[in-house]
Amino acid sequence: MKDTDNLYMNGEEKFGFLASRMFNAALLSSTIRKFYNFVEKDLESRKFSTILDIGSGTGTVLIMLLKKNPELHASGIDPSRHMIKVAQKKASKNNLSHRLTFSTGSSRAIPGNGKYDLIISTMSFHHWKDREGSVKNILQRLSPEGSFIVYEATDDGRFSRRMMKEHLLDRKSLEDISTSTGVPVSIIENQGFIRGEFRNTESVKQ
Repeated sequence: MKDTDNLYMNGEEKFGFLASRMFNAALLSSTIRKFYNFVEKDLESRKFSTILDIGSGTGTVLIMLLKKNPELHASGIDPSRHMIKVAQKKASKNNLSHRLTFSTGSSRAIPGNGKYDLIISTMSFHHWKDREGSVKNILQRLSPEGSFIVYEATDDGRFSRRMMKEHLLDRKSLEDISTSTGVPVSIIENQGFIRGEFRNTESVKQ
């Protein structure tokens, strides 16, 4: 599958060869390190055996989680085949390829027909142009009682947030999606980051 196979909607940011290889440089940012810590702490008390990361980039979040949980199996999808290649190499380097797979896909085109205990999106949801449709599609791929969790940065008033205005998500955006889809959302904000958890409900099943 190629990037041109309708994995991107008009207006969604694309990551090509150079961007995918420079992406790991973002790990040097204190903001990104704090963000990953926010995600890790939020998930450490949860019980799940399968997880899908949509917009998984170079696989940093999933590799972090699998290192902490030797029983966990994970999948990552991204519309950029360049990101996927980098992620696959990182999984192999960390000896995780037997528990971690990466493939091209998007929130509207999730490969296969399997279901997951947990589906997450980390710093990707703000790029999506059809968030309401994506939420409904994603919940179809959850196990009973499963959750879809969005992790993003939000505007906490700091000057640094002004520099990344187009990459922020606010509480109202999540609440509006919940209202339009009829899917309940639980929201937590902490030190400039936001988590929105959409739970699997009968109302969105077809």
